[in-house]
Amino acid sequence: MRGGYRPGSGRPRKSPFVTAKDVRPEDAVPEEVPPPGGYTGVTWLMAVVNNERAAPERRDKAAAVLVGIEARRVQPPGKKLQAEQNAKLAGWQTHWWPLLNDTEAPDFDPDGLIPEDRAAWEAKRAKRQAEQPKRAEPEPTRRSWDELLGERERRLSGDLPETDWGDDLRYEGSHRFPPPVDDE
Repeated sequence: MRGGYRPGSGRPRKSPFVTAKDVRPEDAVPEEVPPPGGYTGVTWLMAVVNNERAAPERRDKAAAVLVGIEARRVQPPGKKLQAEQNAKLAGWQTHWWPLLNDTEAPDFDPDGLIPEDRAAWEAKRAKRQAEQPKRAEPEPTRRSWDELLGERERRLSGDLPETDWGDDLRYEGSHRFPPPVDDE
């Protein structure tokens, strides 16, 4: 007897289920008392990472998940960046806003103006736009296909004077390419 089923042979199967020997009761739940509102996902992961009695593989997996979460959290800006942002908004909604910012700049934000200044700025902008000369747009010229291709057709038909075209490009009747040359 050559082949066939042999019990216990082959690669052992890896069970997708957690067996009882894989779970130790002491690392199933973090040691500390849960917070009053219960655990959130992040606080549970932090408790698992901080639990020294938990299995090292479990702590490593929890730490890897926490790293991804922490990386996505928004960090407050540093002192220099915060000072820059505050300087850009200095005078917002006050009489100082048009004095601190160039009202003629294309990126000027008129929302920082108080209502009286905003009305004056809108009127000034409308007057400036009215004074600008309108650009005359050229009317599109419609040309027929005959006009667009006419020069090509005349050149192919021989109506145009011969330029420095070679003999192989000359128009030879109803077909567009010269007939093949017999070498015999």
